[in-house]
Amino acid sequence: MKKKRGFIKILGLFGLLFCFSLFFPEFRGEQENPLNLQDYQPWSLESVNDPPVSWPNETVGTGGWLYYTQLGDQIKDLTGNPDCSRGASVSGSNDISRGDSPYYASCYYAYDSTNQVFFYRVRVAGDPLTPQAKSSGDGTGSNPWTNNTWNLLVDLDGDGWKEINVVLSGDSGGGKSTDISVVPGSNDGDDLKIYYNNSPSQCVTSETVSNNQITNPSDLVWWGNAATQTAVVPPNPNADGATWDFGRTRLVYHTSANSVWGSGYFVDFQFRIANCTNAYNNGDGGAPI
Repeated sequence: MKKKRGFIKILGLFGLLFCFSLFFPEFRGEQENPLNLQDYQPWSLESVNDPPVSWPNETVGTGGWLYYTQLGDQIKDLTGNPDCSRGASVSGSNDISRGDSPYYASCYYAYDSTNQVFFYRVRVAGDPLTPQAKSSGDGTGSNPWTNNTWNLLVDLDGDGWKEINVVLSGDSGGGKSTDISVVPGSNDGDDLKIYYNNSPSQCVTSETVSNNQITNPSDLVWWGNAATQTAVVPPNPNADGATWDFGRTRLVYHTSANSVWGSGYFVDFQFRIANCTNAYNNGDGGAPI
């Protein structure tokens, strides 16, 4: 198979007004594609049978997380920095952060070559979990994530526009009109979604959902529940390294005492490269990109 050189472009998108109609980027960075997304083995594409895999080691380097870079430098987003071109303002879990002085990287990635799973991590300034998820580990209903979205845009051909948009949709649970569930009428929590659109734009068109079922996928090619398990609540939620692992997504908290990570709330999510197709593929196929 002919290999295609591409780029991964990352972008922070937050808030109730999502990219489908309004685009509020906080920062943007380019990272040469380390994965060759076109070269993977087939995988079962049914979301309910698409279990998560083990997370990377909580280190930076081999076996752990790697820095996203722009022009060879770590991306360190200015905390509280708005996007002046669009008028967006950010705070708390909406705000991509560089931690405390001497400042740290804002985003990281890792790749499991055996299972062909990509991991993404972004540091935010405020707690992104709902109070119920934080105290009980619940990932159903309106849990586990607060009413925001965290996105990863993937530019495969280097033209400056995304082809893939991976969305941790914290605004999808709790019976919202965007909540997708396996069982009609069942609010089973927030969703992780993958969209494909090759137009010269950073936006995508959202799916149409009725009674928790997709009636028109539009640009959606894959979805799965953000929580595939109840998280074990750490005994001290304010301790360095406190973790809420929901299976497909996760929160890790670090304090300023940690010299490797610095302070911040780290939002992690994982997805299989095989789920990045050009058509809706939850059990229906879809051509690999």
